[in-house]
Amino acid sequence: MTRSPNFEPQFRCQQSVRGMLAMWCILLSIVFVPGCKDSSGTVTKQQNSFRIVSLSPALTDILIDLELSEYIVGRDSFDEQLDPSIPRVGDLSNLDVERLIALAPTDIVLQAGKRGSPSILLKLAESQGWNIINLQIDALDDIQRAINELSQSLSFKDLEEQVIQGINDTRSALIIQLREMQQPLKEVLRSQMGSVLLLYFMDPPSAFGPRSYLGDAMESMGVMNTLQSGGAWQELDAESLVRLDPWAIVIIQTGPKQSVLVAELPERMQPLNLRASTNSRIISIQHPQALLPGSCVVEVGAQLRTALRQLGTNTDSESEESN
Repeated sequence: MTRSPNFEPQFRCQQSVRGMLAMWCILLSIVFVPGCKDSSGTVTKQQNSFRIVSLSPALTDILIDLELSEYIVGRDSFDEQLDPSIPRVGDLSNLDVERLIALAPTDIVLQAGKRGSPSILLKLAESQGWNIINLQIDALDDIQRAINELSQSLSFKDLEEQVIQGINDTRSALIIQLREMQQPLKEVLRSQMGSVLLLYFMDPPSAFGPRSYLGDAMESMGVMNTLQSGGAWQELDAESLVRLDPWAIVIIQTGPKQSVLVAELPERMQPLNLRASTNSRIISIQHPQALLPGSCVVEVGAQLRTALRQLGTNTDSESEESN
């Protein structure tokens, strides 16, 4: 199975009878007793007019950059950016329904895309009046669309006017940064370069394909992605690597744990006799959110640009030496 870099879980249809009965009991209780506050101090919607639960690390990344993190009251099981004090509510395959209800969100953002939101979540949203925003993010323009959608569709209309203006100003700044990040490299560099393979996982080798956010970013800079067909996230075998024979390889890392594998890669690639390995054109970049298709792509894209410029400059120097 191809491993997506976002690592957000797929839906699982299997649910126990006991779990379903418990959920229906909760649904019945909230239908007949709306807006209640229990003795333990459960927050009601009326106590705070804008409360977000994020079920997607990528959308959380965008919310943070939109300066909306202070309104996030619940997060998914995989988030690593928000304050640890913010409670986790599970994920799309295993929601903590009771905790979700206790948090009394006004908005729930998730990345279920075409799969659609879980039926239990839709029923809860209908009975509680929650605003569900379901987005799909794969390509670079999906990120821009998500930034615009979140800044326009969240329920922050009751916030102070200056706060709303600040959100809109931040959105505009993010869009500008995205566009600047996509500026083509200088022609003199691009003319020296062949196709580049963007690896995000090395065992087995997995790479960003067409219509992936980093694949799109690199193409917008004028550098060809080695993968010109297939899905956005592709798992490769040795035969595929030999057939593709990329001119260069850029490894996308999320942390220092990958550094050992990166150091070993040239040696591991040597038996394949790839141009990238033979000519020492393997380079890596590192960012903790590199595998999230969120607004962090601005920072990751800037690192990618620097790496590509370095590859092009080195190639230009090699050409001068050969002459």
